[in-house]
Amino acid sequence: MSESRSVSASRESVRKRESRPCGWVVVMGMFVVILCTRAVTRSMSTFFLELSHHFGEGSASIAWIISINDCITMLCAPFGALLSRRIGTRLTVMLGGLLSSCGLVLGSFCTNMTCLYMGPGFLTGFGNALSFTPTLALIGLFFEERRAFAIGLAITGCGVGTFVLPPISQFLIETFGWRGAMIILGGIVTHICVTAALFPPPPSPEPMQMLSGDKNDCSSHQDGCDVEKSEARLTGASPYQQLLRVEFLSFSFVTALVGYGAITPLVYIVPYSQFKGFSDQKASFLLSVIGIMDIVGTVTSGWLIDRKCLRAHQTHCYASTIFSYALVTLLLPTLNTYSQLMTCMAIYGYFNGAISVLIPLMVSTLIDSKLAPTALSIVNSSLGIPYLVGPPISGWLVDLTSGYTLPFVLSGLIKLLGMVILEATFLWTNCLKSRKNKQESCLPVAMLVTS
Repeated sequence: MSESRSVSASRESVRKRESRPCGWVVVMGMFVVILCTRAVTRSMSTFFLELSHHFGEGSASIAWIISINDCITMLCAPFGALLSRRIGTRLTVMLGGLLSSCGLVLGSFCTNMTCLYMGPGFLTGFGNALSFTPTLALIGLFFEERRAFAIGLAITGCGVGTFVLPPISQFLIETFGWRGAMIILGGIVTHICVTAALFPPPPSPEPMQMLSGDKNDCSSHQDGCDVEKSEARLTGASPYQQLLRVEFLSFSFVTALVGYGAITPLVYIVPYSQFKGFSDQKASFLLSVIGIMDIVGTVTSGWLIDRKCLRAHQTHCYASTIFSYALVTLLLPTLNTYSQLMTCMAIYGYFNGAISVLIPLMVSTLIDSKLAPTALSIVNSSLGIPYLVGPPISGWLVDLTSGYTLPFVLSGLIKLLGMVILEATFLWTNCLKSRKNKQESCLPVAMLVTS
């Protein structure tokens, strides 16, 4: 009775915490951070033709700018999490915003590709790493019951930015040239510093941990993941052993495959539509279509996953989203009209938003809340290599085949491979757990018979 009362008190404490404005300030802060990091990086694809004409380079060489940016953003995510523990989330995110802005401004003065790789590529990517992961982890400390909705609402910043920034970037390039446009984007990114200054201190974790413990011990049906988490508490095993479990390692590997498959359409949809003969404005607007449907995907998927009927099946939701994501990518080379491309990119944007919500939710399902920031940084760092090699490989295939069919087909097939690996791994581990539970349930009966 006293245990149920403590659980009820913990739940009531969480509800009161989530109703306070501090958590929603962090959500809006993440909205701005992701708009100024991930969305700005996506809008860099509007610079492809200008940079290619100015420096006389091919698609593969230009793609290295976005690849290095994305790679450093993900690979340095653990460093961002570590630094936030040392000096606090507020200072870490402010430092990241300053570095991201400086990288873009430096890029406007570049006279060769190496300088662009170091400025908008490396320096901006490193600043993004310091801003993105610590802010996303901070949301998890303020929200428990409505975590999916809070994360989905925050990640809509990527969709809003992708909807707004490509046409703005195209307009700035036509008005001020690519150098002036890059300086203005650098100024926009400085809003990260202002936003970070408003972040509240993290809340005390005790109520969250009590509720998390209750939910993990009672929800053993949730894809078989919470069973091991409760067993780890009972046996006294090190919590860091969770990071070496098959489910988490498989999830990280699958996320890396999905990252490779996702980055190619985002980087090459603008040049692909230009290759099809559509105007620069129509081409850049396709990114806006992705952006607005990204918003719909993040909000609706976050709300849906919070439903009780789906909360226990996050793995299957993730796998089915990857499957749909892959099919849309495979359809891209078969489309010829602008309306077909727009429809396809709308569907692609929806699943892109859903994926961005499901990844942190899967991490919170597989790993205890104390290790969630570390686990999330590991998953993000697993995206580094795919983001680094994906666009250049696709650009090389474009130059080799003088078309975009092979890069898009390869991206779709890699996503399908990830979906198969994910379902096979969790099916195998669940079978092992069921067999173990049957053996344990039969043991007392056998002992009774022998006695």
